Amino acid sequence: VRVVDLRDGHERWNLVASKEYVTALAFSPDGQTLATAAGFGESDIRLWDMTTGSEVGRLVGHAAWVSSIVFWPDGRKIASASADQTIRIWDVPSRKTIDVLRGSRDAVSTVDASQVGAAVDLKGLNPGTYTRAGRVDSPPRAGVARILPATVQVKITRGRD
Repeated sequence: VRVVDLRDGHERWNLVASKEYVTALAFSPDGQTLATAAGFGESDIRLWDMTTGSEVGRLVGHAAWVSSIVFWPDGRKIASASADQTIRIWDVPSRKTIDVLRGSRDAVSTVDASQVGAAVDLKGLNPGTYTRAGRVDSPPRAGVARILPATVQVKITRGRD
């Protein structure tokens, strides 16, 4: 991973995030933290200080490689999608899992914050409602998935990829 200052084109720092490919990365909204996932044999998400390039923490819990990472708008939470068929919601300051959303029969390929709050587009999940306890078949409007902050629930419908 190379970090370049776009104002002057100079490299600020670079690092080897893994011996394998970087599979996902996201910048915190304040620009102070970079989250990376790397390799098909690794399931940790690493957190990096953007000023120094030093690793400042890891999010450990997925059972397979991580395909997508997104920060909440306030920077205090992360959602991650994985080949382990789950989406994890993380508390960044404590580095702990807040919730695990299960129910997909396939790897979850993308989690993408699309609006302020916690609207999320999730590709790779089967239609239905995903909660911490599992999946309930009650599809919402096509192509929309939302993590509802009060209930930590994700609604999925089949949409165009």
